[in-house]
Amino acid sequence: MKLDAFITSISLDRVSAYASHIDAGGYHGLWVTETQIDPLLALAVASTTTERVRLGTGITVALARSPMVTAMDAWAIQKASRGRLDLGLGTQVRAHIERRFSMPYDRPAKRIKEYVAALRHIWGAFQHEHRLSFKGDFYHF
Repeated sequence: MKLDAFITSISLDRVSAYASHIDAGGYHGLWVTETQIDPLLALAVASTTTERVRLGTGITVALARSPMVTAMDAWAIQKASRGRLDLGLGTQVRAHIERRFSMPYDRPAKRIKEYVAALRHIWGAFQHEHRLSFKGDFYHF
């Protein structure tokens, strides 16, 4: 059986020590929820002080961010952690997206599907598989 740990509420200056403790404790994964801190920022910190534990977002609120920002952050963490990032994405609920993040929530299922396609396209461009040229209903790069 694999055991994972979660960060739900912690100050950023404590992430490094906590992540090191989880890594040394034999846990399989360390997951960060998007509550009080940006999970990708916390995992960027954790990637510098861990060697083997999987690093995951549980979840990253996709519709509050540009796919380019998420792609760049995830790419950097994947490189820094030597391939240990598990990127969990979600739409969140209308009230949070519209009021907390001041972003549109129309057609969330279609938007998240396009978001994932945009991420994959961006990462392909980062790997020089093709030029960056993505045109969807919601996102254009």
